[in-house]
Amino acid sequence: MLSIVIVNWNTRDLLAACLRSLVAYPPAAPHEILVADNASADGSAEMVERDFPRVQLVRTGANLGFAGGNNVLLRRARGRWLLLLNPDTEIRAELDPQPFDRLIAHLRAEPAAAAVSARLVLPDGQTQQSCRGFPAPADLFYEWTGLARLAPRALGAYRLRGFDHESARAVDQ
Repeated sequence: MLSIVIVNWNTRDLLAACLRSLVAYPPAAPHEILVADNASADGSAEMVERDFPRVQLVRTGANLGFAGGNNVLLRRARGRWLLLLNPDTEIRAELDPQPFDRLIAHLRAEPAAAAVSARLVLPDGQTQQSCRGFPAPADLFYEWTGLARLAPRALGAYRLRGFDHESARAVDQ
């Protein structure tokens, strides 16, 4: 089973679009969707209860933050696989109508893998550079001082520039 966990705080419209896309393009594998609402004031929790009755909603009663909300949900999740999904994420059929099935297939084929991630695509169609290598001390220095903006190629290995996001590759984070 795949447990899809989403932490929400005052992002009702984004969460609704996310959940609609999950309903439209569900995983073939058994799955559950859990949403932690961190005391939103925008009607997010009511929208989930009204429009998505199969989603397990947990009202945290306070803003526990991303980590705190995920911890609440992960204690309740029943799945062998856990997917932490942000509420501003939408499944887009033109990119991949079954991304979850590909991720699960990879995890089944590579039992030593501790985590996988899909290619993240921004609304303008560009790939979000979301993976990294382990930073060397010089990488951290360039990042923290802002020098990375002056010499972006200096961080090429750390930022995995040139990585083909259509292929599988081991990354550090």
